[in-house]
Amino acid sequence: METRFLGNEQMTVDGKGRVGIPARFMAVLRAVCPEQTEQVGVMITPDESIRVMPANYFEQEIERLSQLDDQVDDERMVLNLATSTAELLPLDKQNRIKLNPLMMEFCSIDRQVVFVGSLKYMQVFDVNKWRQMVNAGLKVYGKATTAIAARKAPAAPVNQFVLNVPGAGPNAPGA
Repeated sequence: METRFLGNEQMTVDGKGRVGIPARFMAVLRAVCPEQTEQVGVMITPDESIRVMPANYFEQEIERLSQLDDQVDDERMVLNLATSTAELLPLDKQNRIKLNPLMMEFCSIDRQVVFVGSLKYMQVFDVNKWRQMVNAGLKVYGKATTAIAARKAPAAPVNQFVLNVPGAGPNAPGA
């Protein structure tokens, strides 16, 4: 059973702001959080999407956010934006969530959206914004993967060679 959110699926937001979670993502949700499949956590992201996550992962995110220092400008800004848009949403019988109208506005979401798998969670993007992001990303994808590989590569071992040269070393004449 798959335990990571992978792939993408285009969906439609209805007139009441409800959108169904794709079946393949519901299967992952049930696998990673079987005790709490009647609700999901949501919050806005810096890339103007809505992060949708299993309730247990949502609680971990809230705990991580609680470690931020509200006396540091950047941390306070992240804390304010993330927590002011964070909420647990119930799933209805059709596995739909009702998106917050303000979050939809912030993320330019109208009717056509795409659910994108991001390993531990899903993201909901306006379909046009997603296409623009993918097109821009494809232009730098090669460079980005090379840079990531370079950062993640283990440091090359330092090879030491010991040369036994007659007359060399600390006790050699003239040393």
